[in-house]
Amino acid sequence: MDEHTLSTLDFPKVREALANLTQTDLGRQAALEILPRADKDWIESELNCIEELSNLGEEPPLSSVIDIGPTIGQTGQGQSLLSPSMLNQIQACLEGMRKTKDFINQRKERIPLTYRSARNLNTFEPIEQAISKAIDQSGAVNDDASPALQKIRLELRRRRNEIVNRLEKIASAHIDIFQDHGLTIKGERYVLPLKLEAKGKIPGILHDYSATGKTLFIEPLELVEDQNELAQLKSDETEEVKRILGRLTELVAKNRYDILDSLNTIEHLDLLVAKKHFASKFNCTKPQLTANGQIQIVNGRHPLLSIKKTDVVPLNFSFPDNTKVILISGPNAGGKTVVLKTVGLFSLMLGSGMYLPGQYVAMPIYQNIFADIGDEQSLETDLSSFSAHLLRVKQILQNANSNSLVLLDEIGSSTAPEEGSALAIAILELLRDRDIATLATSHYGQLKLFVHDTNGMANAAMEFRGKPTYRLIIGIPGESSALEISQELGLPETLINRAKDYLGKDWLDLSEKIKNLGVELEKTETLNRTLTQNKNELEKLMSEYETKVNQFKSFQDDEKKKFRRELVNILKTTRKEIENLVRQIKEKNAEKSTIVQAKRYIANRMQELVEEPKKPAATVPIFEPGDSVFSKTFHKQGVVVDEDNKQTVTVAFGSIKMKLHPGDLEKVTNTGPVKSIDYIPLEFNPKLALLGLTREEANEAVDRFLDDARLAGIKTLTILHGKGKAVLKQMVWQKLGRDPRVETIKLGEPYEGGDGVTIVKLK
Repeated sequence: MDEHTLSTLDFPKVREALANLTQTDLGRQAALEILPRADKDWIESELNCIEELSNLGEEPPLSSVIDIGPTIGQTGQGQSLLSPSMLNQIQACLEGMRKTKDFINQRKERIPLTYRSARNLNTFEPIEQAISKAIDQSGAVNDDASPALQKIRLELRRRRNEIVNRLEKIASAHIDIFQDHGLTIKGERYVLPLKLEAKGKIPGILHDYSATGKTLFIEPLELVEDQNELAQLKSDETEEVKRILGRLTELVAKNRYDILDSLNTIEHLDLLVAKKHFASKFNCTKPQLTANGQIQIVNGRHPLLSIKKTDVVPLNFSFPDNTKVILISGPNAGGKTVVLKTVGLFSLMLGSGMYLPGQYVAMPIYQNIFADIGDEQSLETDLSSFSAHLLRVKQILQNANSNSLVLLDEIGSSTAPEEGSALAIAILELLRDRDIATLATSHYGQLKLFVHDTNGMANAAMEFRGKPTYRLIIGIPGESSALEISQELGLPETLINRAKDYLGKDWLDLSEKIKNLGVELEKTETLNRTLTQNKNELEKLMSEYETKVNQFKSFQDDEKKKFRRELVNILKTTRKEIENLVRQIKEKNAEKSTIVQAKRYIANRMQELVEEPKKPAATVPIFEPGDSVFSKTFHKQGVVVDEDNKQTVTVAFGSIKMKLHPGDLEKVTNTGPVKSIDYIPLEFNPKLALLGLTREEANEAVDRFLDDARLAGIKTLTILHGKGKAVLKQMVWQKLGRDPRVETIKLGEPYEGGDGVTIVKLK
């Protein structure tokens, strides 16, 4: 990915925002240097790990891990020993690694992918313990770092105390010749402050004079040998400390590669946690990866705009089917460039394994993203804006392929409109032919018309309603609205009218058509939202109905089982009684065959009660047109009109025709008596819902509804047809007005549904 595109699309600012959410210097540096990849497996792994960490609700303890990489690197280059302070930093870092490893291990069942990505995170407890034992928190080497050091320091303290005591005795014995500020140290030797006038009275070695010259600092001769031994002990101490530090340095050096690998793992973990925080801060969602090159963004927001503003208009964007090039037009400052930057930035963030700020985002992984946005004029290279844009386009055409995303702002601008339009057309055509996903912006009318009439290309507009709304509308070109904006800004009305005269009627008519097209599109979107809402309500009702049916079936099955259990219990009790009776019969020498027959009867009866009763296979009678039949359901006699594939039979009951199952009918011979049974009303719902039906389906449904109502003897009916464009309502009123069975029709009261309901009264 070239730096020009990264900078143009504000990706460095996103990296900085991500870096500010890290906990370690390692993670911060990784965030500032992150680059998009085209590696699908890596991107999916990053997204899944972010999801795991978001669901976990806890975070690994990373803050105590510091970047000891440079320090560790020194140990393998034969350089100086690690100092105690360096070793303390290493020990603290290793401790943080261990705690992080423990955290992940304890939760590996909940974060398996994160656990797998942290497989190179090691623990180094022997090094931790060795450093802790040898070095204290202040950075000093402990006495018990080694037996030799402990012995040397014990002897050092004894000798030092002995020398100090002897010096204090000498000073006390000659109070008059020593200054009152007591013994001091010069050149790592203990000395006494002798007055200048007492020079020579105490044999010793002169080490220094005071600043005034009135005091001599001497080392008594009797202590010279003792102090020489003390100096030797100090030298031995230094050598032993060096040996201890060397041993610790060597221990670190042997494990430096594993430690560096673990630091890299910590860096990655910190970056993952930062990505999780970024997703939360900017209301991001997990993006879906598409393999067909399609982009779909629902309520997407540019993250940097979210920082500056709270009322950001969300972006809804997608490539229409079989479209590779989208040309966005509309007013200046209407949001065209923001659309390009948002789509481009989303692609960069996806390639970096990040969640995206939007309600739903599905995108492909682009191998490269190229952007030409803004004024590329360069005074240093003596390039005009037009030349700079052309050079950038040249670079894009040389490097872009079918796995690239190209973003071109104000394509063909900064030159004559005729030539600029022609050049823009040629560029977009070439990108389309090479199957390169392209978003471009322009004000050129000729370019909009070309895109409208060209396969593989589509117009899009930034909505303008007296002022920019910042909403993107796919499928129509946008107005530049320069005259409206000029009028809004207060330019004289006469100037605006003169400009319209120069534009000409054709241009103004085109602008008006585009505006009307936008209004029609808004109406269509409103209708779609209404249909979607009605569909959702219908699906909800269907779901509730299915749930209730299932609940009833379950209740029915439970009651059947309960009833059978009660019968079995009764029969078991009866069986015991009968067996007692059989035993009595046997005791009275009854015949054996009688006893066997009684037992067999009881066993068969129990089996019948336990098993589900089997329904006999029903034979379907065959009917022919003209047969007289009797309906078991309606208890009416009719005549067969037609038979449909032996599945249904059309029967005429006077002027009413109904389709019935053959099993509901019985043949009636002409010579036999006519069955006459009082009519029994069938179950009938006096409400009919037509929502979601076509005109033809609704017409047939109303026919059946009126027939059923007559059979059921119901006089008052309710038909729900909805408001909308009143297509179903008109059809219903026309049909009912011609039907001789209908006495009156009227619209429902507000509490009944108002204009969306018709109340019918039958004769």
